[in-house]
Amino acid sequence: MRRRPRTNSTADVPEDQLHKELANINEEVDFDDPQQVDFGLLKKGLALIKENRPFNKPVYDKFYKIRT
Repeated sequence: MRRRPRTNSTADVPEDQLHKELANINEEVDFDDPQQVDFGLLKKGLALIKENRPFNKPVYDKFYKIRT
């Protein structure tokens, strides 16, 4: 299961609720599972790099467990 980044600011969410949501994500998602790899994005990135074109890879936020 892939999660999309939040579109709203985390400043609007109480800190205890954020910690509960992060704990739930950690319980539900095994990030070491190969099925979690976005192979479509990987293929796109490799094709762009092969063509000598820039590729803006997503950055993974380890605290919030999201790609930005």
